[in-house]
Amino acid sequence: MRNTRQGPQGSEGSDAPTLQQLTETKRALQEANEQYKQEQERIREEAKAEQALMQNWMMAEIEASQIAKEELCKSNEELHRNLYQRDQRSTRERGLNLPFRDSPKPFS
Repeated sequence: MRNTRQGPQGSEGSDAPTLQQLTETKRALQEANEQYKQEQERIREEAKAEQALMQNWMMAEIEASQIAKEELCKSNEELHRNLYQRDQRSTRERGLNLPFRDSPKPFS
């Protein structure tokens, strides 16, 4: 009895892959796909970790900037206060040095 089964490319004796070869190829592709998925997951996790580090660094920079700003504001206030006090002393000293008769008259 003759076998009438034919493979995808013609008769039974052709170069068509065997079932075992197809199974091995399928298994190899599944393994490669699984490795690819694992690599993609690893890359995602690394990206998340890097993003978290960058966020922490930026928060530290913002905090340091805010502290520096507060210090500058305090220094600025102190400078303004000292300048105002110096101006007040200078005004009083000039006022004390003028003789009374030479003082300006408000409505003259």
